[in-house]
Amino acid sequence: MAKMVYVDPEEEITELVERIRAAGDEPDLVFIFPSQARVLLSPLNLRLLQQYSRSNLKSTAIVSGDPRVQGLAREAGFATYASVQAYERGVQVMRSATDATDTTDGGAGDGVAAAGTADLAADPVDDTWADTVPAPVSPGPRRSRGALPGIPPGTDRRRLYMVAGAIFVLGFLLLFLVAPSAKVTITLKATPVDLSKQIQGTSDPSAAQGPDRVLTKAVTDDESQQFDAKPTGQKQIQAVAATGGIVLTTDEPFPFCASNGFPRGTEFSTAGAKPVRFVVSQDTTNTPDGQYCVPAATAGAPVSSSPPIPVTAESTGISGNVPTGSITQWLPPPSSPPGTTTGNPCGPQDPASVSQRRCDLAVTNPAATGGGVDAHTVVVVSDQDLKGFNDQVAQLKQQLSDKARKTMQDRAQGDVFAIDPSQQGLTLSTEVAPPVPNSGDEFKETVITVTVHGRAAAYNPDDVRRVFTTDLSAQIPQGETLVEQRLTGPDIQQASDDGTVVFSIRGTGFSQPIVDLNKLKETFTGQGQDAVGRKVRSEFGDQASTSISRAIPFFVLPLFSSRISVDVRVVAEGSS
Repeated sequence: MAKMVYVDPEEEITELVERIRAAGDEPDLVFIFPSQARVLLSPLNLRLLQQYSRSNLKSTAIVSGDPRVQGLAREAGFATYASVQAYERGVQVMRSATDATDTTDGGAGDGVAAAGTADLAADPVDDTWADTVPAPVSPGPRRSRGALPGIPPGTDRRRLYMVAGAIFVLGFLLLFLVAPSAKVTITLKATPVDLSKQIQGTSDPSAAQGPDRVLTKAVTDDESQQFDAKPTGQKQIQAVAATGGIVLTTDEPFPFCASNGFPRGTEFSTAGAKPVRFVVSQDTTNTPDGQYCVPAATAGAPVSSSPPIPVTAESTGISGNVPTGSITQWLPPPSSPPGTTTGNPCGPQDPASVSQRRCDLAVTNPAATGGGVDAHTVVVVSDQDLKGFNDQVAQLKQQLSDKARKTMQDRAQGDVFAIDPSQQGLTLSTEVAPPVPNSGDEFKETVITVTVHGRAAAYNPDDVRRVFTTDLSAQIPQGETLVEQRLTGPDIQQASDDGTVVFSIRGTGFSQPIVDLNKLKETFTGQGQDAVGRKVRSEFGDQASTSISRAIPFFVLPLFSSRISVDVRVVAEGSS
């Protein structure tokens, strides 16, 4: 089915041409003209329409109820119809009413006119865009224009020449108005540029203002979570005897050494109804002189032996844990005579001759004894407990690390983490408090806290590229611009989680003259290919070249710059 194109009374020929272009791949078009259409005031317009239809491989038909338009359309080679209904039935206007009257043979002319009138009458125009065809009026016989009085011979030929000239000029101008746009491709020789350098990143805003510096961010986050560590193992604890030390004291002006009479096994005890016995646990009889000795007292001030003599409780258990000063009794040795209540290495002392006493010793413990333990069962960490504790720590460490990483990424506000080849720049450290016990350790049910400390350096790659591009552009001569820029990086060479980062980046590109495309298009309007080439070489040098495609006939560019496009291509020096 052909595409119906309804023509507005005010449309121009250029608008109809644009409609043909807009039809795309549609092969058949039908233009439906109303009466008094402006585009039909000149027969040339129909010829141009037909020519452009054929150049675009379109089959175009005309529908009009005006006999004059029908005649012009048929002369221009269009399939012509009196109405849309006639087009749908395939009934063309074979001869217009004006053609039927232009004959010297009245009978034949009337017959043809009658046939044409019959066709038109059989297809009344009921389309709102077409006028009803009027009934033809049979005129009288016509005379040739040369025979009319008052018209000099040759007038028809001169008018024909004038019309032909006007058609040529109008057609030439219309070619510029409706011709396809031209494309000018300019190839310029460009100078390659290359730059590699390092750029420093810092989280200090003032330091980031320096050359080859960018501002980074030091983002942090701490995440923690607890779990209940409950041990299930058991362990039997054996009873242990308490240990301690005793010292000898005296206020006599006579020295005494324990080596004189304190062999291993010598007993001492606490006072009271249930005394706790202690025995010397180390032989003191063979110690060097001066050890475990009581020096002579001066002016009656008591002095003590040094160091304390080690003793151990005779019975195991916590009962041997006695406070300071509790051990005061000096038990007699087993060889003492009956009735002896205390031991004294000084031998018998005669109370009647106190002035002759040479040994007056007392005993005490300068510190509490300790270490005594009763036999009992304690809760310890089993192997299974330890595995469960470590699994809990590992699971929480992973969860908290992921959470800390995400939180830091959110705080970076779109920046990316700077991580160097040694994985520095992002730190996730784990703290466990209290530490996980070892297997077999006595341990009570405890809440253990796992904390992950996150630290990272974040940066914006565009900031690094912007600083580098400024340095790269600084190598471009004045009046030229950087094109076809390619950047490699930035790569992270070194990074620290405090925001200190060292970037490496490399860039290449070309330097070419700055091109004002609008000015070039204005310069190219109406110019031929050779003239365009000369203008380009004059503007950009002898190495510049041009090519023109889709230009209008006669190799002349359009008169309107809007119909010209300019494509500038860059070729590196030494290449084609």
